[in-house]
Amino acid sequence: MLSSRKLQIGLIIAAALFLLAAGADVVSPYDPLSQDYKAVLAGPSPAHPLGTDSLGRDNLARLAHGARVSLAVAVAATALMIVVGLPLGAAAGYFGGLPDSVIMRVADVFLAFPFALGAIALMAVVGPGSGNVLIALALFGWPQIARVTRAQVMNEAAKDYVAAVKVAGGSAWYIIRRHLLPNAVGPVAVFSLTGLSTALLTEATLSFLGIGIQLPHPAWGSMLADAVGRLTVAPWLIFGPGAAVVLACLGFNLLGEGLHESLDVDG
Repeated sequence: MLSSRKLQIGLIIAAALFLLAAGADVVSPYDPLSQDYKAVLAGPSPAHPLGTDSLGRDNLARLAHGARVSLAVAVAATALMIVVGLPLGAAAGYFGGLPDSVIMRVADVFLAFPFALGAIALMAVVGPGSGNVLIALALFGWPQIARVTRAQVMNEAAKDYVAAVKVAGGSAWYIIRRHLLPNAVGPVAVFSLTGLSTALLTEATLSFLGIGIQLPHPAWGSMLADAVGRLTVAPWLIFGPGAAVVLACLGFNLLGEGLHESLDVDG
């Protein structure tokens, strides 16, 4: 499985990001919320490798603690997408008919909105906060998981062995649980990894716009928003969070593509 170069690189990047988040207190000795007005907008130095922001807070500390927030929200949202989309997609693909029509039409409503635009619109209505960000990401992400699962289940359900299990008295729940869902795990895992990249980027966008994770809590998107407003006086502010977002999206996309090549799944 690890023969794929993309998978190897993606694993290295993802592992580095999760280690950064897990070891945030070790990476920098500073409190990410502690303000030092004597070190406002200080440039990179041995004491502050990524400099400080407009309130004198250490950027490396905020970047590392922001990784906890951004990664936690993106992972939790992706998990919630799977929890909702996997069973609904399996039910639609196996039973067909009315259940399929109802589930897919509901999914189409959410798919009519671009992922980020839908999340932004919802956040504008319900207000900012990590819990609302999680719900917004999951709400506009589960239809894709459902569609991938539905397609895989429909493909497997048409095979002879499923008909044989039905003749032998296997219940719909047994067939879905023991035969259909295991065959959908590969494509769903691949899509979930690329979806994780989308969720993380959308979370950063929401925080950048001020309707996601709220200050003073560190988040990559809000750090980028602060950096953009001070590019002419403190250009170093943008490097840390900008590189983190790019690397995170690259890493998870490479993981998804590498897993796709290694498992040789369809979709």
